[in-house]
Amino acid sequence: MVLLVYLESPCKNNSHNTTGTGKTSTILAIAKKIYGGNWKRNVLELNASDDRGIDVVRDQIKSFAQTRTLFSDGFKLIILDEADLMTQQAQGALRRIIEHYTPTTRFCIICNYVNKITPAIMSRCTRFRFSPLPYAHLDKRLGEVIENEAVQIDDDAKKALLNLTKGDMRRALNILQACHTACMPERISIKDVYNVTAAPQPEAIEYIVNTLLKDEISTCYSKIHQVKRQNGLALQDILTGVYDYIQTIEFPTATKVAILELLAEVEHRLSKAEMDIPAEYEGNIEKYLDDLLEFVSDEYVKSLVNTHTNSPRLMQREWSNEEAFSEWMNWAEKHNDESDEWKDEQIRSIAIGIIREEWPNSLQNHIRKCNRLGLPREYKNYERPTTKRINLKCGSVNNLGMTPKKIHECERLSTLIGNDFEHHKNLIDVGSGQGYLSRTLSRAPFDFQVLAVDSDANNVQRSEYTSNKRDIGLTTGRLDHAVAFLDRASLERVNREWEARGNERSTLIGLHPCGDLSVEVIEAFLDGVDDYDGLVLVSCCYNQLSAKNFPLSQQVRSQIERLPEGRFEWEYDYFGLTVHTLAHWTYEPKKYWDMARAPMWKLLCRSRLAECLRRVGRPHFSENRLGKLRDRHYKSWETYRLGAAEKLGLEPSELADDIDDEFWRLIDWRMKVFWTAKARCGDMFESLIHLDRFLYVSEQTQVVRATSH
Repeated sequence: MVLLVYLESPCKNNSHNTTGTGKTSTILAIAKKIYGGNWKRNVLELNASDDRGIDVVRDQIKSFAQTRTLFSDGFKLIILDEADLMTQQAQGALRRIIEHYTPTTRFCIICNYVNKITPAIMSRCTRFRFSPLPYAHLDKRLGEVIENEAVQIDDDAKKALLNLTKGDMRRALNILQACHTACMPERISIKDVYNVTAAPQPEAIEYIVNTLLKDEISTCYSKIHQVKRQNGLALQDILTGVYDYIQTIEFPTATKVAILELLAEVEHRLSKAEMDIPAEYEGNIEKYLDDLLEFVSDEYVKSLVNTHTNSPRLMQREWSNEEAFSEWMNWAEKHNDESDEWKDEQIRSIAIGIIREEWPNSLQNHIRKCNRLGLPREYKNYERPTTKRINLKCGSVNNLGMTPKKIHECERLSTLIGNDFEHHKNLIDVGSGQGYLSRTLSRAPFDFQVLAVDSDANNVQRSEYTSNKRDIGLTTGRLDHAVAFLDRASLERVNREWEARGNERSTLIGLHPCGDLSVEVIEAFLDGVDDYDGLVLVSCCYNQLSAKNFPLSQQVRSQIERLPEGRFEWEYDYFGLTVHTLAHWTYEPKKYWDMARAPMWKLLCRSRLAECLRRVGRPHFSENRLGKLRDRHYKSWETYRLGAAEKLGLEPSELADDIDDEFWRLIDWRMKVFWTAKARCGDMFESLIHLDRFLYVSEQTQVVRATSH
């Protein structure tokens, strides 16, 4: 009666909870009571799991809502089942239709996960929560079906069936029917129920829980994985079984709460295939992906990316262009007389995302957007007292041959792997180079068994020499080496050979696999997803990535297709910008800021050279023909000009520079503003590539699981 009253009022209804609790049956029963024999003409019933896109909202729902029904003066009813599967765009269109047609149409939105319905729709609905059916009601109804259908079932099998279905009547009847069909003419046993549902047997769950309570983590991991593989169990089902079993054990309240919180966190991550995205999106990857694509497709971002630092437009004395960033250039000219210290602080603020009031609005908005959209890069466990880490800056042997950059990378990646993957004892380092990461992970406090794989025999030989001759006493785990071509087939062969030598399953790791190699490693992992424990990859050199390897995921492709035609354009320059990172300027400001000056000065020298060549009628002498100059040539503009003339086979007089220093001071300042703001876009481009790869792995592993099952 309550539902009937609400349905006849102008409210929109939203019914939600788990499956099999009678949501759809209830609304259909109410519809038949309201409309009687004419209910089919007044009711539109749709299932969003079949039609989830915006077209069904625009076509079927809108068409039904705006047409009148003959011989009926009352409202019409639209029932949208499994609405939580609708896309964000479809829900947005539905909201507008609800607002427009409420006087003549009522909407009943049914979902299993109310958190996937947009707040805009939720605020316009009256919500009804359907609880799982009580055990007694489920038992009574199931008993009636068993009696009427003459089903032979053991009492403990019926009890197991009731426990497994958790108040879902539809699932209970489906399982009963499947067991009855499979077991006729025999009685249904408890084992039959667990086999049909593919749920873990009670003894398997008991074994797993006892292992978790008694053994150390590596033994637990090995035993649980063995049970999982032998019985063909899904991790989600193991979590459910462990949760139920924990309820039967006497624990102190605080202990039980802590255990259940950890189980809930694991289940949450497993169900969402979770990736850390900016907090404001609350885990909504689809919305985050839409905003990233919108940023990449924005005209001012395209203008930024397509304007090279050698462009003649950046060399003009008075900025009159209409590019979106022209306001930045005019602001830079206005403040050209400020001190070098003031200018340096402005550039550093752009780099690390500190918004300043003196900036023009367009620059503030650009940096604010970059701050909001970039993926989080902090390692959450890095500062914990219990976190295991290694200091490669102390001792001449530990960091032999390592640059400060390589030390920084190996320290942080080894900390992540050594703590988050400490129960993964075997690692395969793909593209190991001279073995810096491999040697770090095979030492205390990590003690991994590492196989370092590289295609360059010289690299492998140097790594072996350092490990055997210079690292004596440091390698507390084990370090093996292999020379192999780095592609999917070769990595599969290497893994098989290493396992044949008595090693257990491995985790693939890679520090800076360049360009397409990073995709090869991902594909190798997917090819042998049942043979690997995990994948840890820090990619680099996106500018060497083939166009075929982005985008990889179907979700990214489909969301790109929803954009207006021609709006999304991904060009080579986008890949090039992803390799720039400005975040390291925050670690030790003076030291890293001094390092940042060098590439900026090189940019100015190259731009000035390009302008000189244009002025003397030699534009065909390109920067690519010039190639690289030694660091000594960058001491001053004069040393650079002489070095460039010699490299190009020109007389110094042919590169005469009649541009006054004051103008070049302005160009230097402009270019720093322009290049730093442009480089901030690289964070978004890399975030998009990472998100695409994450979604691709999620999609492919789901396909693998479905096929295996």
